[in-house]
This record gives sequence, structure tokens and C-alpha cells, in this order.
Amino acid sequence: MSLARPNNYRVYFATVLTLFLCACGGTDEYIIIGTARMVSAEGQIRLSKIDEDARRINLELERLPPPSSLQPEFQRYTAWFVDAAGRATKAGDMTYDPSLRQASLVTTAPMDSFTLKVTAEETIEASLPSQFVVARQSIPE
Repeated sequence: MSLARPNNYRVYFATVLTLFLCACGGTDEYIIIGTARMVSAEGQIRLSKIDEDARRINLELERLPPPSSLQPEFQRYTAWFVDAAGRATKAGDMTYDPSLRQASLVTTAPMDSFTLKVTAEETIEASLPSQFVVARQSIPE
């Protein structure tokens, strides 16, 4: 039972912090935490408005093992924008540093409200997210 406490605490803290920042209005930072498949992963999403139709996304994740250690065929971590209807758009392949166990991506969001999902993928040609989701965070308008 004591092993579950740190993970529950992290989830609770991340949720409270995200809600607090949203309540303050005008926040442009979110905490992203790992899914059950990757409980050690955590990071930040920074948003900045470029214009009426786009926001710049800076995504950083820490405590990620090499993708191939999850399953031998996985070669990379990829970020996806998922809209309210469940349609996924590839945000980009993350740059992974194995010595730091960190991945990052700077991209542009084509929508205001979405869920940012990070998956482990086999190839750079992935056009749909795999079922191996390592982190996710909902981004409201």
C-alpha cells in the first residue's frame, strides 16, 4: 500500500497545481504526467499564442527509458493532438536524449482545445498513435 502512495501523491499534486493555474486565468503551463504504463514520466507543456489560429507548444518529458526498452520494435516517442471527436493529428517526433532520459518537442497546435498524447512508436512514418501511451494531458481553450 505504501508503494502506491507516492504515485497517488504525484497525481493529486499535478491535478491540484493544474487546476490552480487554470483558476488564475491566463496560464500557459501545464504539468504532464505518465500513464499507468510509464508512471515515472513527468514534464511540462508550455503554450504561447502565435496568432488567432495557432499556439506554440514546448513539450518536455523526463524520466523516460529508451523506447526500445519498452518493446524492442519501438524506436521513438511521438506527440499527438487529439481533438474532442477523438481524431489524432501528429504533433511530431520528440527528440530523445538517452543519457538524460529526456524527450522534447517544439511544435504548433492547429487547434485551441485538445489532449496532448505521447506514444512510443515503431517508425517515423506513424500516421496514427500506437496503443502504447506513455503520457497525456488535456489542454482547454
